[in-house]
Amino acid sequence: MFSGVIFFAYICNSIILIMQFNEHPEKRTDINHFKNTIIEKYLYERINILDEFIENAEKQGKEVYILEFSAAIYNVPLDKYYKNYDMFNLGNFGGKGEDGIIEDLAQKENAVFLIKKREFAQNWQHPSRVTDYVEANYKKVGEVSIYNVFTKENL
Repeated sequence: MFSGVIFFAYICNSIILIMQFNEHPEKRTDINHFKNTIIEKYLYERINILDEFIENAEKQGKEVYILEFSAAIYNVPLDKYYKNYDMFNLGNFGGKGEDGIIEDLAQKENAVFLIKKREFAQNWQHPSRVTDYVEANYKKVGEVSIYNVFTKENL
């Protein structure tokens, strides 16, 4: 009998959660691969702003790399995947670590790099040596949302 009561309570709780989900105003249906996902308004707006920026840069022949752990949130809706950059955390870079990423960045032509502004907190596994390298060796050409924009040349 106790198991029956627990099971019934679980079913009731599940029904309540499903009803709340269906009524949730932040449920999005217009972002590719995020259908029916609850996304807070600030993140929804940021995804749209950054994806528009990325698409515009690509029209100019540029490739955009977001040097931050949440890069995949912006790349997935555009059907993009950048190994080593979409999960931009220490420990995800292979044997050469941060040095390998710096070497890779130095080889990229027509690239744009987005680095989260200093006033926003970084993930505890953020590869600071990589972003410090970009900030020291590339030109800041603007800002988009919470990111500074760097490139070897002007956009």
